[in-house]
Amino acid sequence: MWRAQEAKRENDAEGFLLTRAREWGAPTLEGLHYAGTRAASEEDLDAVVRDGKRSVEAVIVRQSADGYRALDGTWVGVHGEVDDETVVGRLLGGTVRLPARLTEAAERELVPLPGWVGHPWLRYGRALVLGEDGTAVLGKERVSYDDVLGLVVERG
Repeated sequence: MWRAQEAKRENDAEGFLLTRAREWGAPTLEGLHYAGTRAASEEDLDAVVRDGKRSVEAVIVRQSADGYRALDGTWVGVHGEVDDETVVGRLLGGTVRLPARLTEAAERELVPLPGWVGHPWLRYGRALVLGEDGTAVLGKERVSYDDVLGLVVERG
């Protein structure tokens, strides 16, 4: 069983080799990127590198009466707008990789906050907005964030 799994993993990885087969020990970089990659997106390539299922990252923000806050409590504006790079760093510090089972729901449901649209670091970020109760529903799962446990996912 183990040998069959290893053979499958090796076969799956062949499409992502950067050199011709059996030329890994060449003394120069000639031929590097010969085969390129067939990955459709950065997320697909990440999955190959991790040898696992595709998943996405999300930036956790908390919704409050006065707008949005970063995971650490820093206020980021009524629409999530940021004009201070320190605040951007605090927002990005709340980035988590979601479990693979949430990938489809995240791609379908999570979008950048309106205030992120013009920002080069945030405009493609997926915001996981936790309500005032500290939870959000993503697909059929309820998610929250715990300072000790990290992302907590409860089956719907």
